[in-house]
Amino acid sequence: MAIDTMERDNSREVNKGWIKRADTPHDLAALINLSPEVLDATVARFNGFARDGMDADFWQTHRLARTAAQSAYYGDGIDAEFHHTPGWSAA
Repeated sequence: MAIDTMERDNSREVNKGWIKRADTPHDLAALINLSPEVLDATVARFNGFARDGMDADFWQTHRLARTAAQSAYYGDGIDAEFHHTPGWSAA
């Protein structure tokens, strides 16, 4: 079972270096080794979905309560990885 133990203001996690904090998505991208242009475009796309009331990627309306316009942005630099363990046979 996973338990969310992050503080609401995230200061503990930021101080320990677990996550990064920035004032803009562009600045956050630089801290977590992402393309600032790509993260800016992703946030703009999400905000468009929120304004329209429909997430066109997942065809859902209930998940978009508000745009991602806030005083701080948080993220981490975890890279996505793919692990494959062949444990079955199709024969």
